[in-house]
Amino acid sequence: IDGAFADYTGKITEIDNNKVKMIISMFGNDTVAEVNLNQIAEL
Repeated sequence: IDGAFADYTGKITEIDNNKVKMIISMFGNDTVAEVNLNQIAEL
């Protein structure tokens, strides 16, 4: 993930046009993040 979530990995829950919703674990809690498709890379 690029930007503010650069050091995190997540699970994609939804893709809509160029937006991706994903769940990332931050500080022990799952958080939904929405990023642009070009900000993510497959592991």
